[in-house]
Amino acid sequence: GKENEGKLKAAVLKFPPFAGLNHERVVGDGIEVYGKENEGKLKAAVLKHPPFAGLNHERVVRERTRLGRIIGLGRDETLDLLLNNPVWAGYSAKRYIAALDIARALEKKGFPRDENMRKAFFNYITRSPYVPNTNRRRISQVESYEEPKLMTAMRKRLERLR
Repeated sequence: GKENEGKLKAAVLKFPPFAGLNHERVVGDGIEVYGKENEGKLKAAVLKHPPFAGLNHERVVRERTRLGRIIGLGRDETLDLLLNNPVWAGYSAKRYIAALDIARALEKKGFPRDENMRKAFFNYITRSPYVPNTNRRRISQVESYEEPKLMTAMRKRLERLR
């Protein structure tokens, strides 16, 4: 619609392949995966993060709901997180697994794996979960390590919340 003209122009400037997409198909495929009730959120997510439109959403939802179950999220909660923060859909599953290693390590250090840990993770998700100077290795893959940036940020936040 006319009300989204500025957002559409910005989306094309941020991500030029966006202009060549069949937007009707993108929305239709998205509705099949996310549900008719999430159509508005889907359109907002595409405008917020244009590369979101080109993803294989069946794969993204399948992978993210599996990871969500591991941390105690249901399917609907996981879908809400993806649609409200579409950039997260583009992260690799390996990145999330590295973050789960960090959660386990923090749990061993006495921090409960609860809502505070989950919020800390999602607040600092853009920080690297990989051990510095190891070519993207997780903390479980190296014997001694310097804390990844994500681990440092989460630990500090959880210490403040104690």
